[in-house]
Amino acid sequence: MTARRPFRALARRLACAALLVITAGSLASAVAAQATAADQGTAPEAAAARSVAEVVADIEGLAPPVFDQARRDDAAYMEEYRAAARVLEARRADLALELYEIDPTHPKLGDLLGFRWRFLSTVEGRFDEVEAETERVMAEQQGQPLAAEAAYHGAWALGLASRYDAETFLPAVERFAALSPDDERLGQMLMTALKYVDDPIQKRQLLQRVADGGDARSASMAQSQLRKLEGIGKPFALAFEDVTTGDAVDMADLHGKVVVIDFWATWCKPCVVEMPAMKDLYAEYRELGVEFIGVSLDRSEEDGGRQRLLDFVADNGIEWPQYYQGNYWQSEFSSSWGINSIPAVFVVDQDGKLFSTDARGRLEDIFRQLLGLKS
Repeated sequence: MTARRPFRALARRLACAALLVITAGSLASAVAAQATAADQGTAPEAAAARSVAEVVADIEGLAPPVFDQARRDDAAYMEEYRAAARVLEARRADLALELYEIDPTHPKLGDLLGFRWRFLSTVEGRFDEVEAETERVMAEQQGQPLAAEAAYHGAWALGLASRYDAETFLPAVERFAALSPDDERLGQMLMTALKYVDDPIQKRQLLQRVADGGDARSASMAQSQLRKLEGIGKPFALAFEDVTTGDAVDMADLHGKVVVIDFWATWCKPCVVEMPAMKDLYAEYRELGVEFIGVSLDRSEEDGGRQRLLDFVADNGIEWPQYYQGNYWQSEFSSSWGINSIPAVFVVDQDGKLFSTDARGRLEDIFRQLLGLKS
């Protein structure tokens, strides 16, 4: 388990995008009313009799309810609220398909069908249905922007359904890339795909591709990941002031030691859970030539991050130096190494060269290897 950077996931459930306006009565009543409307609106005979204007009016009539903040801790209320949200999402999804059947060239279909396919995939798990619909739209809309939109959402549905199996997901991503090579979303898709690619050569090629032509955020992430891959066996530089003592710490002064670089934070539950084991390793191997350095991703000093770090270190008897960066996930040093989940553990060998960027859970084996100890 790791603490992950709160990325804006493309497959996130859009619970607030299309909710029911509730001006009177209970949420439960609203759910029942919307279910009836959905049944009527999606019946084949109703769809055939309705005009584009009528369907669009129904879509535009869907609006979010007034959420009662005072009842957010009321489990029954929250359950009813979520139920109402889901009914309305389903209604919006049905209307999107109805609009496509009536007018497949309508300019709002890109957003509406995108919503439908996200809902079917991420909320209802109807992956086969999404695959069939997106394949159909790609066939019917060749050369049109809607075909690329279908390829995009079809790829994500295949990814979710296959748990991002590279042999399934990556070809779908490439099909989207062929239809929309300059789409800013492509970089994020490729960055997701490469997480599940085992071939190091293919992974490096994908990273370089994103680094060279992805959107700014994805390109930056790819460059950082490339730095990890290419940094193995090269000198590792780090110099800072230990926040706990004020002493200067420089990797150049640790030549001859095995150095653990632990990216962590006091707000990171897995980091805190693993800290006793880290302390035990430090105590066991320190005299054998191992040093630890903590690189904190705690929040800014204004938000109390520095003091929380100082208090945690003191309360838990952590003896090794701490580099307080002070800028949470945006901290410069950790970001430059592509750290987007913690704890993350690097190891630097006795020659000051980066030995591993994936040492979490393997430290004792690595120590024995680098120190020449018998198993």
